[in-house]
Amino acid sequence: MAYMRKVKDRYYGYYKGECGKEKCVSLKTSSLTLAKQRLKNVEELEYQIKLGITEDPLADKASLSGNTLSDMVSLFLKSQENLIQKSTHQRYKDALKELIRIFGKDKPLDSFVKSDNAVLMKGLLHAERVNPKSGKIETRFTPTTVNILLRGIRRFFNWAVEEEYIDKLPFRIKLLKIDKSHPKFMTDEEINRLMKTAGKRPNARDAFIIYLNTGMRLSELQNSELLPDGKHLRITNTKGRQDRIIPIDPEWVDLYKKVREINLSTDYLSHKFKHFAREAGLSEDYTFHSLRHTFAVRHWIEHRDINLTKQVLGHSSVVVTEIYTKIPIDYLKNVINIRNQKS
Repeated sequence: MAYMRKVKDRYYGYYKGECGKEKCVSLKTSSLTLAKQRLKNVEELEYQIKLGITEDPLADKASLSGNTLSDMVSLFLKSQENLIQKSTHQRYKDALKELIRIFGKDKPLDSFVKSDNAVLMKGLLHAERVNPKSGKIETRFTPTTVNILLRGIRRFFNWAVEEEYIDKLPFRIKLLKIDKSHPKFMTDEEINRLMKTAGKRPNARDAFIIYLNTGMRLSELQNSELLPDGKHLRITNTKGRQDRIIPIDPEWVDLYKKVREINLSTDYLSHKFKHFAREAGLSEDYTFHSLRHTFAVRHWIEHRDINLTKQVLGHSSVVVTEIYTKIPIDYLKNVINIRNQKS
């Protein structure tokens, strides 16, 4: 008959599965009251297996809990759908795809051990791809990308502990140390070259202009609306989960309405930016986010108020915004022309 046992502050249920073999399943709690309630489900499962009206869910599985990596990743992603931005959800999805690639979809979640950390890091750092242009084999992920993937994987394991699918973190995930560099902003001359080239796709170019002059993140345009005063935008569902209000110059309002109505996808805009930046002969380091960086340095030059710039950008801390103050102001003034620059 099914029974339970406490192991390392967690309760587990034991039952007779197929062929009379004893199986163990986590009751996912340290509460005796909850454990007793959940044991009833284990007793019912044992009874149905005995009658032959249901299959043993742990048949031919090595995991005590029966939770494979693939199943738990699907459960995690589903649980996060309405809690985070779509872009963050996609980053988690990409990160966990790599976790499954390295360890296999059938690896039990509770079978991860400390030494798997080295396997994970090797799998990410030594991943390769074939360059579609040169045909040469090259490193697939930059250190920055590796850290993005690690953050997603770390969030997954933390969630698994919070939801009591595993008792504790199998290992500590440490991010790579990366030398800090200046944000990738564009000079006036580079912006002019980009916009001239992007003129081949007016809708994309118009979107670039709006992002450049508002500092919105790529995902924020479709979550924005023009306020009645015609001088401000409200952005909802932001990265910080708080609405924020940002200024927009009245000269850009009509263009904003047009771009907002066209509703170009973020993937399309990101792709077109890279395409036109390459065609304009700009650095490969520039991404769509460079438009936001460019707005930020312009705002900093014009106002020289770090807290105001932080507020407009929607940063969680002024420490994040201070990266723009590390760039010599004399250099910025030489490459970026701002009306009413403060000396």
